[in-house]
Amino acid sequence: MEIYYQNNPLYICYDAMKSCALAAQNLMLAATEMGYDSTPMGDYSHSQLAEIVRLPDNHIITMCIAIGEKVKSAPPRPGEMDYNDVIYYNRFT
Repeated sequence: MEIYYQNNPLYICYDAMKSCALAAQNLMLAATEMGYDSTPMGDYSHSQLAEIVRLPDNHIITMCIAIGEKVKSAPPRPGEMDYNDVIYYNRFT
């Protein structure tokens, strides 16, 4: 397995991102179980955040998650697709 990783830098990155996404999902589920709300955050500067937290050069930020008590409900998202347009059973299209 070690040789596979050494010869596939893209696989290393893909595997790291997948692992972080699964960890983030578990963190968000645990927060919900504890009575908190959570959401993944976007639209932030990865480089500025890395500077703020003094992230070492050989590390990357994969995701930020906000966890806390909801003050108000989120506004409806525009352009949501109908359930039947995105869910398929036993076929892709």
